[in-house]
Amino acid sequence: MRKDIFQKKMIIIRHKYISLLIICFTIMVIAGLYQKQGYTNLNEVDTPLENYATGILTEQSVEMQIEVMSNELKNQPIILAVTCESDYYFRYSCATQKVTIDKIFVGNDFQEGQEISILMSNLIETKDDEEALINGKPIINMGYTNQMKKGNKYLVFLSRKLENGNQNDIFLFSDEFRINPVFSYTDIVNIPLESEVNYASAISYKEAKENEFFFNNQESIDKFALFKKDIINSYQPD
Repeated sequence: MRKDIFQKKMIIIRHKYISLLIICFTIMVIAGLYQKQGYTNLNEVDTPLENYATGILTEQSVEMQIEVMSNELKNQPIILAVTCESDYYFRYSCATQKVTIDKIFVGNDFQEGQEISILMSNLIETKDDEEALINGKPIINMGYTNQMKKGNKYLVFLSRKLENGNQNDIFLFSDEFRINPVFSYTDIVNIPLESEVNYASAISYKEAKENEFFFNNQESIDKFALFKKDIINSYQPD
């Protein structure tokens, strides 16, 4: 008799457990479908960057970065001349760009003509965080550097390959640099950018998209232009 009662109790517990699993699974499916309805694939949107605001670097920070880069760029384990092959490719909270290697200044296990991806943005906010919005737009961290333009040649300084467990060759910049160490071999006119809000140094990307770097005054632009010229002259692709 006791054995029968025990078996019945186990059957009831098993049924309750199965029912609970079904309920949890149903909730997860419903939540997933709800989130999918609000999801936008930015890779299918025209000019997706114009839906964002981005940061502006102040004069003091630019001067500090020039000092850091002057000391550390030459020590980077990967220095390449590349041709940009794509616009931003948006991934989960980040974005990459594809390039083809034209010349290898420093670096092992690379070949000219090889295609790799570079992590250009490591933080993309969403509209869910209203406190982080700039005039209604979420922030994208672009390393105070514009996206590379398809077909143009660039000098890039990379620190390591992302160990992400798949076949994608994604390479990262050193964390020492606030400004992405990506320099166009083409001269680009930069203009000072003014923050759109009082509580942060940020501007709509649409207003900054013609710049190569995002700085807030002409003096910073001029200093960095001289610094860039010296760097470019040290690593010529031809």
